[in-house]
Amino acid sequence: MAHGRSSITLQTDLPGLLPWQVFFLSLVFGVMAVRYPVAALVAWFCLGAVDHLLRYGRFFSGRWWACLLLALLSGFVVGTLSLPAPAPPVPEWMEQRRMVTLSGVVDQVVTRPEHKLKIVLEDIACIVPQGERETLAGKLVWTWQYPGHRPEPGQRVRLHVRPRPVRGFRNAGVWDYAWYWRLRGVYWQAWTRGKRNAPQWGPAPQNVSWAVREKVGMTVRTAVPETQGGALVHALLTGDRSQLSTKTVRAMRRAGLSHTLALSGLHVGFMALMGVGLAFMGGWVWPDIYLHVPRPRLAVLLAAPLVFFYVWLGQPSASLLRAGIMFGFWGALLWAGRGRVLLDGLFAALAVLVLFDPTSVFDLSMQMSGVAVAGIAVLFPLSLHMLPSGHGLFSRVFRWAGALLCISVCANLALLPLLSWNFGMVALNPLLNLVWIPLLGCAVMPLGVLGTLCSLVFGWTLPLVFSARIADGMLKMLYYAGDSGFSPLVAVLRPLWPEILGFALLMLGMLIAVRRAGHRSLPVMGVAGLVLLVGPHWQVAMHDAQDRASLTMLDVGQGQAVLVSLPGGRRYLVDGGGTASRTFDIGEAVVGPFLSGGRAPRLEGVLLSHSDYDHSQGLCHILEYFDVNVLYANRPLPSGSTGQRMQAAVSRAGLVARGLYAGGRIELGNGYSFECFNPVGDSVSASVNDRSQVVRLECEGRGLALLCGDVESPVLERLARGTNDLRCSVLVVPHHGSRGSLAPAFYDVVGARYAVCSCGYLNRYGFPAKDVVRALQRRGTALWTTADCGMIRVTWPRGNAGNMNMWFEAGAGVK
Repeated sequence: MAHGRSSITLQTDLPGLLPWQVFFLSLVFGVMAVRYPVAALVAWFCLGAVDHLLRYGRFFSGRWWACLLLALLSGFVVGTLSLPAPAPPVPEWMEQRRMVTLSGVVDQVVTRPEHKLKIVLEDIACIVPQGERETLAGKLVWTWQYPGHRPEPGQRVRLHVRPRPVRGFRNAGVWDYAWYWRLRGVYWQAWTRGKRNAPQWGPAPQNVSWAVREKVGMTVRTAVPETQGGALVHALLTGDRSQLSTKTVRAMRRAGLSHTLALSGLHVGFMALMGVGLAFMGGWVWPDIYLHVPRPRLAVLLAAPLVFFYVWLGQPSASLLRAGIMFGFWGALLWAGRGRVLLDGLFAALAVLVLFDPTSVFDLSMQMSGVAVAGIAVLFPLSLHMLPSGHGLFSRVFRWAGALLCISVCANLALLPLLSWNFGMVALNPLLNLVWIPLLGCAVMPLGVLGTLCSLVFGWTLPLVFSARIADGMLKMLYYAGDSGFSPLVAVLRPLWPEILGFALLMLGMLIAVRRAGHRSLPVMGVAGLVLLVGPHWQVAMHDAQDRASLTMLDVGQGQAVLVSLPGGRRYLVDGGGTASRTFDIGEAVVGPFLSGGRAPRLEGVLLSHSDYDHSQGLCHILEYFDVNVLYANRPLPSGSTGQRMQAAVSRAGLVARGLYAGGRIELGNGYSFECFNPVGDSVSASVNDRSQVVRLECEGRGLALLCGDVESPVLERLARGTNDLRCSVLVVPHHGSRGSLAPAFYDVVGARYAVCSCGYLNRYGFPAKDVVRALQRRGTALWTTADCGMIRVTWPRGNAGNMNMWFEAGAGVK
């Protein structure tokens, strides 16, 4: 019996899970338990409990729980066996930063913005300085900016580089770069720029598919104008994002449109939409065709070649391949006349993907794809009753626009915990999707695909030019929206895993309540969800209520960022780290996510010791998106793009940079304070390093830690000769341990029990200098570096400042 749209009721809108789908989720949690054991076990128990309540009510089924447990254990075993081995030991010549002649075979080539290629090499061999040939286990990722050649998978290369282990920023609760590459069997990395290091290429393996794909990509690249709109069309059609600028990528990220740039299910949906359009056109030209093939099946048939062509053209893209597999299952279910096409097709595709690669459950893009589609499948039917009915043109347009907006809202609502946890940033204006996505799907992509096919067959490239011009107009609109504040991006609290699980339980309970089913399970789900959602906040509040202070030195590579935490949850950030990269923002990627982990993005104050980019660049993001009460920064402020960005952020936040000079004191409350010893007045004769703020964290007059910025030996010797009390238990080593800041007399006056140093792993400067290390050791001061230990945290209980606790992210233990 056919039903019209108006017959849809809330009682039938919420799909349930089939038994095999529950078992599959249990297996997924088992795999995830390899990395997150406690979170995965609690999530599995919640899944089993909710499913049991809905399926059996109060009747306990031991057999059902046994099956779920078996699936969980199977997933854990499969995940353990599938996980690549840990990174092998680092060779001695690599620790010495020696240049070697490296050879390898290209396994994968991935484009990145700003003319970069990431080339994964396998079968790695090195000619070490002693002339011996040494093989490296696993793979190497080679980042090549401004490449002079686009290699082909299977091609051998030989180049002169300085390889090093894959090493991320090791901070608690943030993105683990090394884990990401370990899942891909990559343990080493190297960088080159332009034609330097003279890579020598072996013969290409003559892969016909690759050659044709490269020809198509080159055809598109030469046909589109050399504008960012042309670069966007080229990226959307071929997956090559190397021509995109940092400005374009950041504008799309700020508007919450980054998902439209990464080839994924959205773009496969555009291909399917073209198939629907062709099916309508076919019915208009030959109405009798619907008597032979119903329109939904005809749309699947016509879309399939387009989807296959697009998935093939966009390789290598794991997300695009996943979307193609999902389309295949959805098309098969639709062709078979099955219901629940979206949800069942999603589970079938995910099952195939996990069966092929169990560790793919850790892939963020796969998690986001699955959660977004599941959110649409579950939430969108509930929104249908809100859309207008009627057959007029206005009603149809409004219904179509409303449906598009509802789909976007449903997907983003489901993704909200995942986006918040991984990025700590959320775009607040979904209306941009209402304009951007239809233009992409109805103009840019159809014209681009048409132009690509026509250019290959007839040499006609005009549709590609039109597509690029439309994309240029869209980017101008996006830039204007960003400059006018219409695309707000806000920092949010990054939820802890119990909060994510609590959110999911409460959302599920609300959906069940709307459906008016399973009422007996609602109180249990509500209480459990509320406890999981609120519990972590109570834990954080109890932690903040303890009468103690802590200093956390973040691992920001060759930079410095120090967080001082005081009773009551008051936090002060001293410097924010920074890199010389135009595309990587350490404030957005490392410092901001750490600060917002389980806490609101708020700071009592920010101190900028001096203007060098390795201390200041990361603060731009903090000042832009965090709630900061006060900023202490002396002249000169940073210059260049960092300075412009910081000045704009300070103006928007209504802050005024306050000077902090020798003799100044910042009262932090509850007996804590910062006392400043340098610089002496607003002198411009000293170097930028020697104008660094030197501040001591004190508790009721007793020194806890001394932070020295990048001051060098003359200033340190002057401080040692002075009358100020510099004594403290922890010394933040000046200038990352540079020999230019060696000051034995200063170490004697400070008398620190521990010294902590922020420096990059295998940094080119050799920090900390051996002379500095020896001088500290001779005075009985234990030295810890972020290069060795990752993030370092020192805690002082009140009233017993000499009894410190030290904690290291990289597993050095508690000292």
